[in-house]
Amino acid sequence: MKKVNIILFGVGNVGSTLIDQLLKTKTNWQKESEIAVNIAVIANSKKALFKPEGIDENWKEDFEKNAQAYNLEDILEFSRKHQLENPVVVDATASKDLVQAYPKLVQTGFHLVAANKVANTLSVEFY
Repeated sequence: MKKVNIILFGVGNVGSTLIDQLLKTKTNWQKESEIAVNIAVIANSKKALFKPEGIDENWKEDFEKNAQAYNLEDILEFSRKHQLENPVVVDATASKDLVQAYPKLVQTGFHLVAANKVANTLSVEFY
């Protein structure tokens, strides 16, 4: 079975809805596609919750109690330390700083899904 590890930036409306959808469909993905979806990190602009085994339905409470201050290097180190297979960064923020980190994330081996509107407003040279 192929495993996909999601690192989600942004736990507002879009991010929260995505988390809930992924948790609800997790079993179907495993049965029908033989893909194990694991949400290993969820982060807002200040704090991140690191769960190598993946978050569960109580993620909001867990985030409130256990999220900690972080920077991008913490995410990269966590991924290396736990040997996250097929890491996918999902950007559900409006952060220009995170967009600026896209090249580093891709060069480090992360796949990237960008729902960030800011990413579409930057210069052509950036792309």
